[in-house]
Amino acid sequence: MMYLAAILSALSPLATGTMFLIFSSLGKRMGEALQMPKFYLLYWVGALIFCIPVLVGIPLYFAKVWGMPDPPELTVYKMKALLLFLPMCIGSSMAFYASVRYWKWVWPELRSTLYKPKER
Repeated sequence: MMYLAAILSALSPLATGTMFLIFSSLGKRMGEALQMPKFYLLYWVGALIFCIPVLVGIPLYFAKVWGMPDPPELTVYKMKALLLFLPMCIGSSMAFYASVRYWKWVWPELRSTLYKPKER
């Protein structure tokens, strides 16, 4: 059961990284159409950084299964924060920034269509 949990915990970051790569393709096309800078590269870097925990986390997870001694609990929390959550936060932030840059033209359009002044 522990092996299944390790494999399933690897699928979520890989799926999110794949989603970033799809957004990169869409962002490249939209950037060319709107003549914007190459923000789609941030999706690539974000996907790479986001998937680092898979490369780091799986060996650490299986090391526990293979009989290595358990580290102190505080050390486990620090390792998870540093090696797993921090890269995911950085990668997600880069992808979010690229999305905001590509889609910032939508917000004024939405405001103008949703909040039209009422005619009397």
